[in-house]
Amino acid sequence: MVRDDLGRVTREVRSDRTISLEQLALPTGICAPALSEIENEQRDPRIATLNRIAEALPVPLAF
Repeated sequence: MVRDDLGRVTREVRSDRTISLEQLALPTGICAPALSEIENEQRDPRIATLNRIAEALPVPLAF
């Protein structure tokens, strides 16, 4: 399932770059608990949300 990979990949990229949820929350404007829910597949983010996360990490949205 794509959604499952989305959360896992987001967490892996964030961890590889040693960025905490709180640090990612600042540039994205998404609160840390919501980011955690995305990473744990408890929330389906909109494309605009995914775009903000991708820009903040920075990785291509397709990644």
